[in-house]
Amino acid sequence: MAISSLLKSSKNTNLHINKEISSLIAIGSILGGLAGKLSFNLLVLSMDIPSITAITQSTILASLLLLIYMYFKKKAQLKSFVLTNKLVILSVGFSLGFLSAFLSIGGGPLNVAMLVLLFSMKGKDAGINSIFIIFFSQLSALVLILFTTGFNDYHLSMLYFMIPGGIMGGIIGSHIVTKLTNSMVEKIFNVSILFIICINLYNIVKIALL
Repeated sequence: MAISSLLKSSKNTNLHINKEISSLIAIGSILGGLAGKLSFNLLVLSMDIPSITAITQSTILASLLLLIYMYFKKKAQLKSFVLTNKLVILSVGFSLGFLSAFLSIGGGPLNVAMLVLLFSMKGKDAGINSIFIIFFSQLSALVLILFTTGFNDYHLSMLYFMIPGGIMGGIIGSHIVTKLTNSMVEKIFNVSILFIICINLYNIVKIALL
């Protein structure tokens, strides 16, 4: 999905990837991802209660997403920044990578929110830069799994359907976003955030009732 989106978007002069900022965030997110995955594994092993771990993940994620939704609703009244210090940018990437790995998510909503807040990017530019960051951070995670635990413990049969779907979705999404304004993209983003929050709340209730 990330590759197809980036290839499609590279032909669009209206979308801009800030390679310096996004590369620094990607490097930080790789390191943060390793730390986040290690912390998650230690938590799971120490608690040995999968249901509590799942509820903790879903609760933290729902809370973060709610904050992101509230930020975008009030974005016009809030101050945004333009960070330039490379060490600070690396730290931002580390934090995003840590949270993404700990919560077992790709990190898209978190990336977009931070790119808008800390680097004053428009919605569409934040989206494509987020995909650029996700490509490198998740690629490193896959390589880590390949050379450590391997993929034997994962159910990969669904990938035969999800990979073609992801490629098609990346191409179609990249085409549609060129037709939309930044305001429309942010509205779709907000609806998606609410949908994901509802899914997490459903998961919390479902696990709690088991």
